[in-house]
Amino acid sequence: MATFAKTAYDAAAYSSFRPVYPPRLYDTIWAFHKAGLAARKRSSTQSSGGDEVIRNSLGWQRAVDLGCGTGQATVEIAARFEETIGVDPSSKMIQQATQMLSRQSVGTSTNVNTNPVVTEEGAGVRGGNLRYHQAAAEDLSFLEDRSVDFVSAAQAVHWFDYSKLWKEIDRVLRPGGTVAFWGYSEFRVRHYPQLTPLITYYSQGSNPTRIQQAVIARNLHLRFSPSTTGGKQGEESTDMSSSSSPSLRVPSEPESLSAYWEQPGRAILDGGLVAVPHPSTLLPLPFHDNEKDEADDRAEGSKYESKVALFSGDYRPDVLEAFETIQRESQEGVRGKRGPTMTIESEDVVLVKEMDWVALEKYFRTWSSYATYLEAFPEEKARRVALESEAGVGGVGEGDIVNRFLSKLKREVGTIGGIEEGSPERLVVEWPLALLLYRKRSE
Repeated sequence: MATFAKTAYDAAAYSSFRPVYPPRLYDTIWAFHKAGLAARKRSSTQSSGGDEVIRNSLGWQRAVDLGCGTGQATVEIAARFEETIGVDPSSKMIQQATQMLSRQSVGTSTNVNTNPVVTEEGAGVRGGNLRYHQAAAEDLSFLEDRSVDFVSAAQAVHWFDYSKLWKEIDRVLRPGGTVAFWGYSEFRVRHYPQLTPLITYYSQGSNPTRIQQAVIARNLHLRFSPSTTGGKQGEESTDMSSSSSPSLRVPSEPESLSAYWEQPGRAILDGGLVAVPHPSTLLPLPFHDNEKDEADDRAEGSKYESKVALFSGDYRPDVLEAFETIQRESQEGVRGKRGPTMTIESEDVVLVKEMDWVALEKYFRTWSSYATYLEAFPEEKARRVALESEAGVGGVGEGDIVNRFLSKLKREVGTIGGIEEGSPERLVVEWPLALLLYRKRSE
């Protein structure tokens, strides 16, 4: 996440040219959240003497959006809750989110007060029921125990240190509360599957599965090596921002940004979030006299129920297979240890955006790997300027790595479609998306 925190990073472009999360995604999240509130509401109705107002407010009081970035998902979440807090370590992102909130008009889909002010503690800005707070996701010390109904992270799941994060989430989340993590991976172009090898090489290089498999293998080790000390797994790390292992280093290749992503973060996204550890593998359990009792307690008495929803259509059968393997091995037991149970759903792609070539170029320039690449090759900026200059027809040269990649895509699209005049003006871009849902069991 270090790239996004830099003052030179264009947070406004990030907000403008990234895909927008569709209603279908939120519908799945809210359905899961509502399903977990029934028992809690029945219990609260009995304790409150049947007060309908108290009963209906339960579960919708406070939400926290971790790694909120420019606040795209935060604003949608705020339409559902009495109070919503967006949390991000980057002052640049918090500033952009604040500016967007100031310009936000009250509409039918988002009921948010649009007059943000600095909070009394100076930690963020408040817009009616929405405020932003600059902090790391692993540091929720500004929140009281059991004070949160919903925790989310959109396209930020791959940055967290889960050995710390799950403890903090478990501390602040109320029984019956929901955790929703989601992220999208490498894009595809509808009707042009022949472009996928070009896209994959540009983004991930010639051997994209190596690092993904290394990260997933580490996660599987954690799933079936639980610890009663709550996350101390020997020398293994659950810090998704750590790239100290040699297996997580990607070699530089020509005309590819593969070596310039922060790892293992990018591999976690492109791997469909399979490497995100389940909370039951990291949260402490009571002392047990033997491993079998401990494993049974973890599998059957886990604090958290879980569900995986894959909105990837036919694009990522490998991700579906990986989750099904985890599900099967959790139920059957591996090396004598059972893991947490989960349900899995596979859906059509829902994250879709129609883009012209200009918008596609601007989207490519929001990639953190591109920003890091420019630091390594500053002369690329001059190549882009030369191409975009007004001197001569179409400028001079081939431009920078983004321009060159776009040219390859255009040539390939023209060849595939047999279009004599060149490539089509607009393309339908799709992103496979994985959604991880967890529900803290009511006590």
